[in-house]
Amino acid sequence: MTRGRQADASVATLPRLARLAGLAGLALALLLGFAALGRGEATESGSESGSAPTARPPVGGAGRVLYLTYCQGCHGVDGKGDGPAASALRQKPADLTRLWQRYGTPLDRERLARYIDGRRLLGGHDPREMPIWGEEFFGDVPPTTPNLENAKHRLFQVLADYLETLQTARGA
Repeated sequence: MTRGRQADASVATLPRLARLAGLAGLALALLLGFAALGRGEATESGSESGSAPTARPPVGGAGRVLYLTYCQGCHGVDGKGDGPAASALRQKPADLTRLWQRYGTPLDRERLARYIDGRRLLGGHDPREMPIWGEEFFGDVPPTTPNLENAKHRLFQVLADYLETLQTARGA
């Protein structure tokens, strides 16, 4: 193989390597989150509707790592839609501190997870600029991978749990 062909082959594998590195980081973030939960760092909190308290991951857990890695570029560190890449987009990114207005209190995590995943929402004229994270995270994973659906569900739930912590005061 000539030197030029070697360089072309190396360049072609860069996107795949970047995706694999991202997945490795994601796996590490999830493991760290599970470890924190196992040490009892989760907090108890109830919803404003008076339901029973539910265990929530620590604010600095795996959901925050996922958010800072994949979301803050557009949505900003505080989730207000003012990230460094926001000005390059046609449409301002959503203010994630007000998701409760669209997804309820507490957040409807299943519906939110479907939106983040994005694979089932595409229409012929969808104006969505947000990446289809289900494809980004799982596009190269063989569909026969054991526990794949559980991994997908857990990833989006961990992120939705963190997004719950960004919610501002809800309307009276």
